Amino acid sequence: MMIRELMAVPDGKRGVRWLKESIRAAIKLEFATVPPYLTAMWSIVDPNDPVARTIREVVVEEMLHMGLMCNMMVALGETPALDAPDFVPSYPGALPGDVNPDLTIALRRLTPSQLKVFMDIEYPEGGPITTLALRTFETIGAFYAALLSEFEAANPTLDVTKQRQEPISGVFRMSQLADVRRAIDIIRHQGEGSKQSPEEEGMSGRLAHFYQFREVYIGNKYVRDSATMTWGHTGAPVLMPSVFPMADIPTSGYQQTDVQDSAVRSLIEQFDISYSSMLRQLRTAWEDQSAPLGDFSATDPIQTMFNLGPLARELMQKQIRPDNAATYGPCFRLVSR
Repeated sequence: MMIRELMAVPDGKRGVRWLKESIRAAIKLEFATVPPYLTAMWSIVDPNDPVARTIREVVVEEMLHMGLMCNMMVALGETPALDAPDFVPSYPGALPGDVNPDLTIALRRLTPSQLKVFMDIEYPEGGPITTLALRTFETIGAFYAALLSEFEAANPTLDVTKQRQEPISGVFRMSQLADVRRAIDIIRHQGEGSKQSPEEEGMSGRLAHFYQFREVYIGNKYVRDSATMTWGHTGAPVLMPSVFPMADIPTSGYQQTDVQDSAVRSLIEQFDISYSSMLRQLRTAWEDQSAPLGDFSATDPIQTMFNLGPLARELMQKQIRPDNAATYGPCFRLVSR
């Protein structure tokens, strides 16, 4: 079911089945942000640029969010099919679940317009601090608030047997309602902050994702005035980094007939194969408790994800046509081998 449809179900008619459908939608939603964020990060010429580091931190937290939701799913007796064709997002396209139907997500280099898309993805419930804004769609934060409310109403038994506990990545088991509440609070506060502060709860001085992206978009740090205690973009400059001239990835990605250079075709194929391997590693992580998750070892899916970077950056330096500076980029497609 679409998230908009799930949110339309009256409170008294939701229950455990609604929770399972909602968690499945949340997992897809969290993961769908990762390829666009990674593409923007890899498009930055200097991988050590502060903006690149910021986006990397956001990606790690998005993977944490997905991991927490996967634990919730197995706690209710379901197994997340993280490498199923209907799980893997396609680009360009809408966010899974139709959260914001007017928003199109593309695989694109870092640009002001792409930063605006990222801000729309992470838009705070009730609007940003100091801003009164009306939205005609459900925010991700509102969806998570509804999810928590139904957990509190249904109070289902939580099975810890197949859940993951990974201190390095931050994923933890949920055996009681308080654990679910903690997980959802982490997801909401890391993404959008709270109604009182744009900072991540428990992370003094570290802004939620929406505000981190907006700093880059506006070009100044978001700081609090010590005299008035109000927030504004009055801090130090945040410079937009130099990026590779990557062209937007076309619908369904580059086809063999689109790419004349066999070496470039090979890079595109290698990326898709490695990406698909990462998805299978993620699935295995919730099937086999001994499989790595978040320890950044050689077979850890999070490490595999970041290992895709050199392939992506190499593609971003391959011109599509000699008479145009535009370059290739990663397609993030699920393949069978």
